[in-house]
Amino acid sequence: MAAVMPRATRAVVVKSANLRTRFMIRTPLVEDAAGPAKAIPGASSTARAASGTSFLVRSSRTPHLDHHAIRGPRASVQCTACHMNGVSAMVTTQAIVALSQFLGRRRAVTMGVVDAIQRAACTVAHAGGRASDADFADETLASVATVLPHDGYCIFGVDPASGLRSFNLSRNGLDGVSGRLAYNETRERDVNRYAELARRSVPAGILGGSAREPRSPRLHDILHPAGFRSELRLALRTDTGWWGALSLFREGARRPFGADDAVLATRLAPALSTAVRQRPLRRLPPGPRLLPPSGVVLLDPNDTIVSMSDQARNWLQALCAGGSDEMTVDDMLRVVFEVAHATRTRARKDQSFCRIRIRSGAWVALQGDRVDVGSADVAVVLHPASLTQLLPAVDAWLGLTPREAQVLRLVANGLPGKQIATRLDISPQTVNTYLRSIYRKAHVTGRAELLGQLT
Repeated sequence: MAAVMPRATRAVVVKSANLRTRFMIRTPLVEDAAGPAKAIPGASSTARAASGTSFLVRSSRTPHLDHHAIRGPRASVQCTACHMNGVSAMVTTQAIVALSQFLGRRRAVTMGVVDAIQRAACTVAHAGGRASDADFADETLASVATVLPHDGYCIFGVDPASGLRSFNLSRNGLDGVSGRLAYNETRERDVNRYAELARRSVPAGILGGSAREPRSPRLHDILHPAGFRSELRLALRTDTGWWGALSLFREGARRPFGADDAVLATRLAPALSTAVRQRPLRRLPPGPRLLPPSGVVLLDPNDTIVSMSDQARNWLQALCAGGSDEMTVDDMLRVVFEVAHATRTRARKDQSFCRIRIRSGAWVALQGDRVDVGSADVAVVLHPASLTQLLPAVDAWLGLTPREAQVLRLVANGLPGKQIATRLDISPQTVNTYLRSIYRKAHVTGRAELLGQLT
């Protein structure tokens, strides 16, 4: 009878042209009376995992799985490199398929986990159209918790035209440290920063709970003092862009997040991305949208607030979701800090511009400008956003084609269908086809309803 020899292995490299990655599977060798050792047959990496395969993940773009191994009864998964000695749950797409099934097999609840993920994903995607921010966050994270239990969370969306934060929701999260978090994200050297995760092929990262903790300022100076032992971050992006991110926190009473949790998180990422992407353009009932005058926040090079007008404070209060959401004016200053940083570091002015929809349905714009006023070097202005200013982000939120974007701009300028056809040198029937596509993507029934959601 063949006997498995755990120390004798053969490396099999599988390449992926579309991801420009590869992963190496070290297959156990068997030795029998008929001849020398040979690899266990079978094309399925999942089957090899169940029979004692040791996965060794290598990738030119995402070389990380976890800082430590995940060990099952007869299988182990171990990283080959650690990013800045941090815990970064990164695997290739092929490895995720195998690992997801392997982890489910290890828990003996494979179908139960998959069913829970599918139910949570369906609920999360549907929740993106709900009117209440607090209800959206509660329903979304309650569904996530069925697969990934946690003690606190923060979920946010970004303006797709600039990548700056456009809404922020939290429960039992990191309170009163918005300036410290902004500094950590934009200036400190740390692991699993959102912008880095968004560029990775599998954008999940875990931090904390390892026997050898990395030197992470966020872990030691922010998370631990707040009572959190571990963090899981997931950048929410699709093939067409980055839409936001989710951070989950666990306190000391729970086991820390591991690479199995990161794999499960990636299974929820498409639904979460859909929910966050459609959130800004959700349908809100018509009503009065009284807006305060423009406000200004002056900041010095260290992002210390030099002065803030009363109007700016009113705008920040309007940005808070209200209800059961725990975000405060201090927390919403995170958006101001991000705009200020973009103003200092980005060459194009439109890249320091952020569009946000407040709970009344009105739109506010945050725009940064360089100034020389005392110790202040940046002024962030908060003011009502015009329809023209909204359109670059709306194009991305709706997933419009270039021609649909052209039609939308002419609609925003008040042109009727025949004039749009003349301007674009196409037939009126073609214009109507584009309009129906725009209305369908925006979940509206006509031009008046569409413009009503954007003004």
